Amino acid sequence: MEIWDWTRPTTTRELPFPANTAVPIAFLGDGTKLLIARGREQRWSTIEEWSVETGERTRVFPIPVLLGAVRGAVSPDQRKLLVSGLTVGHAVIDLASGQIVESGELGAGKPAFSADGTRIAIASSRGITEVRSLVAGKTTIATLRGFVQGMHGAAFSPDGDRLAVQGGGFEAVKIFDMANWETLLTLEGEGTGNATITGFTFSFSPNGKTLGIVYGPARTLHLWRAPSWAA
Repeated sequence: MEIWDWTRPTTTRELPFPANTAVPIAFLGDGTKLLIARGREQRWSTIEEWSVETGERTRVFPIPVLLGAVRGAVSPDQRKLLVSGLTVGHAVIDLASGQIVESGELGAGKPAFSADGTRIAIASSRGITEVRSLVAGKTTIATLRGFVQGMHGAAFSPDGDRLAVQGGGFEAVKIFDMANWETLLTLEGEGTGNATITGFTFSFSPNGKTLGIVYGPARTLHLWRAPSWAA
């Protein structure tokens, strides 16, 4: 596994893992630590924290076995990690204690935290996305549908007003109003039906003005302007 410095660009660190036994999840802090899913034969059973500076493993977090490629997201305060399996299953891990604070059978797509860290969105190949609360009660807030094929990723807008969900077929993205969970608009695209390569890159820009997604056999980057409510 290679870690790159895009300001140069050059490789800053190589982590030697056997083939198909490690998947990068997310950086922590200022990029000095990297979270990696580890396992064998696409069965991921641990999350490991590695130092980018020394190339050494610093912590290990056990997780329920998640089949298929693991996708993840770190909460804005970097206290929790949300991981989702390609076929089924998700878990929220407290990074301080290593304990699982939320888990369920739903999973498959790239998950997301809201900007305030109180909500998570789990996209599923079953054709639904669940928005769940992490505060008292840990209840399901909304169950979203509307895609012909499965859902492969979710992204909250920084202002907390909108949720973007990526799907298959020609429905590249649907934008939902988080006040009433109605569909605001549907963005069409090509080649989104291949779940093995969709949803790995899908997010709003930090200022919330742009929505970007990489999909299709050519792994093409598509950018949409995300106007404000006034616009």
